Amino acid sequence: MSLLFALFSLSACTPLGPARPDPRPPELPDDALTVSPSTLDFGELVVLDTPEAQRTITLTNQTDEELLVEGLTHVWGIDEDVFFVDAPAVLRLEPRASLPIDLWFRPNTEGRWLGTVIPPLAVAPVELIGAATAPIASLRITDAQLGAPYVGCAVESTLRLSNEGSETLEVYGAERAGSGDFTLIDVPTGSLNPGDLMELPVRFAPTGAGQQSATVKVFTNDPAAPVSALTLTGLGVPGSGVGDPLRRAVRRQRPLLGSGRRRRRLAGRRGERRVELLGHRRSLPARRSGAGLQP
Repeated sequence: MSLLFALFSLSACTPLGPARPDPRPPELPDDALTVSPSTLDFGELVVLDTPEAQRTITLTNQTDEELLVEGLTHVWGIDEDVFFVDAPAVLRLEPRASLPIDLWFRPNTEGRWLGTVIPPLAVAPVELIGAATAPIASLRITDAQLGAPYVGCAVESTLRLSNEGSETLEVYGAERAGSGDFTLIDVPTGSLNPGDLMELPVRFAPTGAGQQSATVKVFTNDPAAPVSALTLTGLGVPGSGVGDPLRRAVRRQRPLLGSGRRRRRLAGRRGERRVELLGHRRSLPARRSGAGLQP
């Protein structure tokens, strides 16, 4: 009985036949994949002249096994949208083999950018650094609400276009879209050096009552925003800004005209001279200088 129990226990706990393979992948050394260099500096680009720069990293399989590298195309960091990795989603790397991978820096405006590429199985990530200069157009106005003039009247204001970048800003022109009650008085063109500005005068002359709006667009060589837009508003007020003050002025003058007529009548009464002749009272006009009384 004890021999049978021992045989049953052996059959239940020990697999019969050949051993099954271990499903777990073999453990890889920490330096299974090396990447060089560990830092890529793309330098400083002038966006309008050199819109992109390319650098290369090299992946090396340090093992005797084939490596599958995934996730190499993703760049980590806040500024990840200016760095690009030219690699497939899954990369197959033969034992002891090396493979170059191209990376691109493509900024569209001025600034300084940082990013990180983290290859799986690699000892350390790759740090990416890039900088660029470019013109930057900035369109502003003190108050986009131009006011509330009477219908038929007009108000004016000024838009200011400045170059906040480090390269020359070329201004190609401007246009107005929206209500025709807004007019660009002058449409300047030319070049703006870094830090300079130009003025664009605008006029709002409502032809009808109510709220009006229009958008001013300025066209430049700003690579990130070639069209700078600003929306203006204004309110047309019913009535005539010219006639109403005139009528008020006439009303103010009427009492003065009446007072003058009364003063002239009073002056005429004072000018009469009352003369007594032979006991009679007669009213005669006032004697002028050098003139005698008539009998």
